[in-house]
Amino acid sequence: MNYIVSIKGRLYCFYSRNNNINFCEYSSEKSSWSKPRVLISQAREGFTVNLINEDVVLIWHDGVGSLFSGVLGDDGISANELISGQKEFGQYFAMSDDDGVNLVYDMPVADGASMLMSQTLKRNGIWGAVKHIDNINILQHGQHKSLFNLVPIAKKHFLAVYFSGGFESKLGYREIYGKEIGSYNLVHSSIHKFGDHSFLATIYDLHIAYVVRGVFGSRLIYKKKGKDGFSPGVVVAEGQGLHNVVVYMLDDKLHIMFMRGDELFCVNALGGGHSWSFLPLSEYDKSRNKQLSKAFYLSGDDDVFLTNELLVDKENPWKIHGCSKYIYARCVNETKTQNSNDFAENNINNKDYDNFFSDMEGELAEYIRNNDDNKI
Repeated sequence: MNYIVSIKGRLYCFYSRNNNINFCEYSSEKSSWSKPRVLISQAREGFTVNLINEDVVLIWHDGVGSLFSGVLGDDGISANELISGQKEFGQYFAMSDDDGVNLVYDMPVADGASMLMSQTLKRNGIWGAVKHIDNINILQHGQHKSLFNLVPIAKKHFLAVYFSGGFESKLGYREIYGKEIGSYNLVHSSIHKFGDHSFLATIYDLHIAYVVRGVFGSRLIYKKKGKDGFSPGVVVAEGQGLHNVVVYMLDDKLHIMFMRGDELFCVNALGGGHSWSFLPLSEYDKSRNKQLSKAFYLSGDDDVFLTNELLVDKENPWKIHGCSKYIYARCVNETKTQNSNDFAENNINNKDYDNFFSDMEGELAEYIRNNDDNKI
């Protein structure tokens, strides 16, 4: 697991290695990363990093399976045990809730199957009722395999992305707003297997790029969801070994990075995503034989660069490829610019918000319209 986190003008890297969670921080004065150190010892690989009310919160399992959480501070992190010795639970993602935090996690059941679950942990330490969201299958994310991903939309709004299905494989998602769970949204179904994928939500559109693996090769497909629903799928690239897919937005222009074998490519959208044009890469990024992996990217800073993932060096996961200059620029210039994901500062009204996410269950849409704090 790799995470790059940008918050309050500071840049962190968290990654798992040798049963430890390691940590390093970028210095804008030295234009370099600090020497990695062990932040949490004897922690299983499937830890998560979450931004909650501008705090960097980690959730992890120790060596015997107990579940812990902790907030990053100047002196490191203090462990708070949430569940003792629950070996059967998987990854836990946390999101802000009015009463505390809402935890979304996977729970293995018989015969290798798993269930996607949700549960509130209140500030007083009391657990809320368990909600069964759906049954899920293993999800490919870069070179990492998990059972689901939680894609951020805004502070309380996320997409739970996962695979499901029997004879046909299905890629889809549900929307989560606080404790409310939306209905299932099917992105693509196929008799073939899925490879890597990337999701990015802006104010009006949801952008999705994903790999479908065929018998003789793979296809990288792009879809957009706007107020009129999903667009037809557009094939961006074909070939063997398509992986490490990253969707990002720069100055309101949509781009996709991906790898074919050991080569890195970057394309930008033309005609609203109906066609794509290849872009040149720097000598540093386009050289072959680079061992790259994907890192989750979390940002609490405002900028014109939007993404949920980055490509990083596999052995040195703090070294960013493809988009590094946009990430480091945030640490140099802490002057905040307008973020298209910040609905309140952009004066996005409730009607725009509800029109985009029209698939939410009725009670969720009603909740958003009637509450004063829905401008996130």
